[in-house]
Amino acid sequence: MELKKIKDNWLTEFTKQLNIGERKEVNNTFNYYFKEYQKAIEVFQSQNKITGFENLFKINDITNIYITTYVNIGLRFANWYAKNFEKFITKNINPNDYNDIWEQQFATVGSQVAGQRVVSVQGTAKKTLTTTLQKFMKDPEFMSLNERQAQRILRSRFNQISKYQAQRIIRTEATNAANFATLQSSTDIFGKEQMQKEWISALDERTRATHAAAHGQIVDFDKKFNVGGEMLNHAGDPAGSARNVVNCRCTVAPFPKPAAEAISEISNINIAPPLARQNPLIKPPNVPKPIAVPKPKIIDDIDSNRPKYYPKEIDELKQQGFLIDDEAMKITELLKSPIKIKLKQRGGSFARANTIEINIKQHKSKYMINNILVHEIGHTVHNQNLWANIGIGKVVVDKDVKILFDKLRKQLGHRQSFAIQREKLKPYRKLTDREELIKLKKVFPKTDSKDLLYQRLDVADFFGALTKNKVGMGHTTSYYTRRGLYGQYAEFIAHCFENYYHGNKVFKYYYPKIYKESIELVKKLINKKID
Repeated sequence: MELKKIKDNWLTEFTKQLNIGERKEVNNTFNYYFKEYQKAIEVFQSQNKITGFENLFKINDITNIYITTYVNIGLRFANWYAKNFEKFITKNINPNDYNDIWEQQFATVGSQVAGQRVVSVQGTAKKTLTTTLQKFMKDPEFMSLNERQAQRILRSRFNQISKYQAQRIIRTEATNAANFATLQSSTDIFGKEQMQKEWISALDERTRATHAAAHGQIVDFDKKFNVGGEMLNHAGDPAGSARNVVNCRCTVAPFPKPAAEAISEISNINIAPPLARQNPLIKPPNVPKPIAVPKPKIIDDIDSNRPKYYPKEIDELKQQGFLIDDEAMKITELLKSPIKIKLKQRGGSFARANTIEINIKQHKSKYMINNILVHEIGHTVHNQNLWANIGIGKVVVDKDVKILFDKLRKQLGHRQSFAIQREKLKPYRKLTDREELIKLKKVFPKTDSKDLLYQRLDVADFFGALTKNKVGMGHTTSYYTRRGLYGQYAEFIAHCFENYYHGNKVFKYYYPKIYKESIELVKKLINKKID
């Protein structure tokens, strides 16, 4: 691969590898957090108190999370860099010969970073535990539940907390581990004197102004970047402040200077991490015994272009012959944690927590299977992003969702006299008029009749959510009565996602202005998503 091509594709390829590497580490860290919180739930329910948690979130356990993360992410990126630059390695150096030494290096760095972080991480976990349980204890409705009901609510809440905390830790450390590893790999292969490095930023709406300004900055390998007034060795450098490090998605690309050659000896590799080498006052910790961590296989992942939490069950549907629309499945980019899709042959389709159940027997056509996937994944998306979510005793709803929802309800005569409502709702009565379906077939003669009917029902359900079925139909009135405003917001947003990701020609034909407004709402929500 030519050097210019590598540089042009650097951010895309780096992000690909980072997403692959993060996925496993986030999952492992989530499992650890949730297991610890489950222990606390058992103590809380058996003793009805929020003490006795001294043995949870041990320093050694958290330290091992950091070491494992740095080893796994580090090995992935060290080998990835060596593989990309193998054309420039002219002295027959085998990167596999470095892996044992790299493993010790990355474990050392992980141990050192953990030394700076673990006390704070432990304190945050325990504080979150006690404050969350205290809120539950003050909630009379929760305290009146039986043990099984209470446990279900506690598990659900700490499931969300575990995901957030795991993602925050891993996404911050993975960037540091990945950038450190690529720099180390380039040093070991080419030597410092033959290298330079370039700061590369994502340059999207979530990129910090200081990081955008640093984009394209090139310095000699042993120099530092000036990022917002701070001198950083690489993106994610622990020497930087939180404003420059936390959730940073930038990368530093080390490139050999023209005519650079690989060094021929590997015995000169310095095991001490850069932080220790740069500051003689910092003593590197003892290199721990290499931990038993399976080394990731560096392969060309056929799914690397897909969103991070793209469900594998969608591929199962493709294998069964369903015509899955990849454009519609881009909704999975909005997922903030993994989901499970259960495919079944009977019953209804619905989303519950992070599990979606879909009756594939009901949704055989291309339109129907794609639309139901977007709709149900949309429910998980709005819950994970808190665009519509039901908390303890209250509904959380995004400001822009509420603005459009209230605007349309007012337009439909919400809370006005029956006589006014009757006049306002007249234009929407066609949603349940059988004669209208005959007209639609003439307007869209090439569209399958079942798909037209299904699209029409989606429109009806959209208005049913706004009016509790005063106009439209779909979910029963009792569904909205039981779930209150949350149920209405949830269905409203899910149908907005349908319009944006999959389209509904019947909706657009009937109500073009409202259709456009629903799509504009989704665009606003997409811009708000923060990884």
